Amino acid sequence: MSTTSNSTDIQTVSGTGPERPERSNREQRHYNDHRPRGGRGRGRGRGRGRGRPYHHFVRHSSNHREYNSSSSQNSRSSAATRRTFSNSNENSNLNENSHSDEDSNLNGNINLNENDSLSPVPSNESVCFICANPVIYYAVSECNHKFCHLCSLRIRALYENKNCAYCKTEQDKVIFTRKHDKEFQDFKESDIPYFDEDLNAYCEDQEMLDDIKLLLKYNCPYSNCDVSCEGWPELKRHIKDYHHLMLCDICIRHKKIFSHEHSLFNNKDLDKHFREGDDDSGFRGHPECEFCKRRFYGDDELYEHCRDKHEECFICMRAGIRHGYYRDYNSLEGHFNSEHYLCQDKECLEKKFIVFETEIDLKAHEVSFFFFF
Repeated sequence: MSTTSNSTDIQTVSGTGPERPERSNREQRHYNDHRPRGGRGRGRGRGRGRGRPYHHFVRHSSNHREYNSSSSQNSRSSAATRRTFSNSNENSNLNENSHSDEDSNLNGNINLNENDSLSPVPSNESVCFICANPVIYYAVSECNHKFCHLCSLRIRALYENKNCAYCKTEQDKVIFTRKHDKEFQDFKESDIPYFDEDLNAYCEDQEMLDDIKLLLKYNCPYSNCDVSCEGWPELKRHIKDYHHLMLCDICIRHKKIFSHEHSLFNNKDLDKHFREGDDDSGFRGHPECEFCKRRFYGDDELYEHCRDKHEECFICMRAGIRHGYYRDYNSLEGHFNSEHYLCQDKECLEKKFIVFETEIDLKAHEVSFFFFF
């Protein structure tokens, strides 16, 4: 029994696909998943001819897993990131003492006074080692590795991971503080009276706690819009009704960023975002399953879908030809008939997957099968 496969029965996806173990939650600025991939070409066969199959190659991008929000949409800044400190401004001011240009020209040298400085250099304590941005509130756990509260919230709230980004040990509690030189064990209960039960986080004052809770609300990404909603459906309705724009449903399900950091699109830009990606970032679009006409967040999700919902030839896989998928078993059976050696016995056809790489293997199977009966 043979089934002729049409031109859309096979989808070839380049790459090695995802591994079974869970992916690392390494905390980075945009939490990119750098996963280089490679692949080989089409399958081999005896050339009986079934027409040229459709080949779909997934496009890859080094920072495709997590990409920046569109610069055309000015993301709403959180209350925490809007605050500035007068002390940091004083420390970062350039000394305005001028050089003596006439003297330096005469001597042929450029002289710097003790009061002169080339640029303000922030201290290591004021810069987060993950995102390299100035720290507003420090997050410190029992291991005493400090980083900014934004990165800590991304890890604990968005990724639901309590491990320290530096030493990878699990940290059940976290303290948010303005003191960069104070260690976890030095805090008393009276120093951190404000507590968030969901994050198991302690804060020094109510203002700090309010800033943290504000970041985790469903805030509108539109510039200068301070609306906070109760969930994604309400936020999407607000954006559509008041701003006449849309969010990407795939991104809000998978992208680990705060709600106000998402990009907004009109109909044309959203379609381009799906197919081609965004011009101002390395993102190159959400890959589509050619069988189901359904788009996925990235290559890993597409691989998982094809592996679970479609068929792959195990003989081609043994030969090193991977990620050539078929719509269903009928399409795969057509491939078996045209490229390999399928047993035509009725009972073997009902069992499925009774196929061999060489004619000698098929003959050996037929001899042993009929000899047994």
